[in-house]
Amino acid sequence: MSRALLLAFLTALLLFPTAARSGTSDVVVSQIYGGGGNAGATFRNDYVELFNGGSGTVDLSGWTVQYATAAGTTWQATALSGTIAAGHYYLVQLASNADVGAVLPPPDATGTSNLGGTSGKIALVRGATALTCGASAGSCSGDPLLADLVGYGNATEMLLTGDFVDAKRAYEIGLYNRVVTQAQVLPEARAVAEQLARGPSAALGVTKQALEAEAALDFEAALAYEAEVQARLMQGSNFREAHEAFRAKRDPKFI
Repeated sequence: MSRALLLAFLTALLLFPTAARSGTSDVVVSQIYGGGGNAGATFRNDYVELFNGGSGTVDLSGWTVQYATAAGTTWQATALSGTIAAGHYYLVQLASNADVGAVLPPPDATGTSNLGGTSGKIALVRGATALTCGASAGSCSGDPLLADLVGYGNATEMLLTGDFVDAKRAYEIGLYNRVVTQAQVLPEARAVAEQLARGPSAALGVTKQALEAEAALDFEAALAYEAEVQARLMQGSNFREAHEAFRAKRDPKFI
């Protein structure tokens, strides 16, 4: 049977003493309810609840809560407004299928998205443009405006059934980014480590520091931090070597 390998994590263990985290927003999705108004529903409307776990008030003007089906790439956006204080919640009321279930408390924002009752994706986005990602696991992770992303359905099933998940299934639902046979675990990890070792050491070190530092920064502060470190790296010899190697169509030789 194959074994799952999270190469990014294993490589971090090989090369660095501490694990890295990507930067996140203080405001996160705390609850999702789909199937509002259906027969036997607890609540009349679908809803998404946000929570501010930070120490300061966050202005949500221009942000959106977006919904897509579990495998879909077409997102429905609901505009947010106002602020959310530290330690407080923000209720986004969405569609209803019928007048069944309890009425929600007064919402902070309303929309018309009809959430799937058993599976789907909810994204909290620092902008109004609808996402286009989501066809595969991890495809949304590169969007800098993505504050939080929650998929529901698979997680519910795993929590309720307690079933074991093999490597193939774990890869399919995005728990791992690569799956290899047991015999290939160390060769694959070594190949990634060697690839990083050939890279620009200063830039890799700064990248790791940024991943850790930005976990405690808001979006604007993270952008400012990245601009500062990128400007500093562009003064180094490795940046010039990368540029020259690209123009000469050769492999770079970093120091």
